[in-house]
Amino acid sequence: MLIALLAQTACTANLDSTGDDLSPPVETAAALWEFEPNAYVSEALDFIEANGLYLEDIDWPAVRERALEQTAGAKSPDETYPALKEVIDLAGGRHSALREPNPNPPGYSFIHTPEAELLGDGVAVLNIPAFRSPRPEHIEEYAEAGWDEIARLSAETQCGWIVDVRENYGGNMLPMISAVTPLLPEGTLMQFIDRDGNSSAVAARDGGIFQNGEYQAGASSRAADMSHLPVAVLQSGSTASSAEAVVITFMSRDGVRTFGADTAGLSTGNVTKTMPDGAVLRVTRAYMANSSGVPADGALPVHTASDDPLSAATEWLRETCEMGSR
Repeated sequence: MLIALLAQTACTANLDSTGDDLSPPVETAAALWEFEPNAYVSEALDFIEANGLYLEDIDWPAVRERALEQTAGAKSPDETYPALKEVIDLAGGRHSALREPNPNPPGYSFIHTPEAELLGDGVAVLNIPAFRSPRPEHIEEYAEAGWDEIARLSAETQCGWIVDVRENYGGNMLPMISAVTPLLPEGTLMQFIDRDGNSSAVAARDGGIFQNGEYQAGASSRAADMSHLPVAVLQSGSTASSAEAVVITFMSRDGVRTFGADTAGLSTGNVTKTMPDGAVLRVTRAYMANSSGVPADGALPVHTASDDPLSAATEWLRETCEMGSR
């Protein structure tokens, strides 16, 4: 079974969809901890072996042995990082990384939240920004903002919505998907599929977002169900990771078209592990897949390539609206 998506917790290994470690600062007992290279590297390698999505594509026993040999004489954790980074890249791909300890981690005192704008003729655009904060109150604040913005313009938006994730580089997908729930159908929205074929479904139900049946995020606000209206999704080469998850969730419903350019191609889910010295291992564990379980194959192709996707999307929605009114 895939591990539940709890992107805000990283002192244990949890599936996120982020590509980033979103955990709050972890205080380690570094002053009392004695570094021993074999033990340290073995702990990291065990985690990579258990989770690496591409492990079966490499000669793992040889890769593991080489890493242990390269680090046998290390005097401190940082001397093991180059070898571990190489292993993570081989077993986890380009969405994986080793983040070195940060003595001054960000405080996440402020977040950007979704904002909507009425474009006229029954069309509105909702901007979904990146989200990196690990703080639960920020997850709720972000989701609430999405619902509030949709509710604020729902009476004047009869033709359709534009969801803009062009500048969204990822983070935590939970508040992002929760923020657009009024535009999505109930039921399975997407899945994660690991190297053994095990799947983990992400679904919308009663205004909340669930994974494997467990509640993950939601909003206390309420907005009218607008999942019957057409949706245009704006995407770009900067649309990455969790933002790609947002795009995939919209593929679970009819009446959706994407505009702009192909996405960044980081459509995978990661797990994180904090090492004794505070370094964080981020390893890709699963593919993102649509609601039917078809895995994303790298970048998400755009339906309509355009240098002015906002105008193209607006025109499509207005034309669709006019055709529907005939």
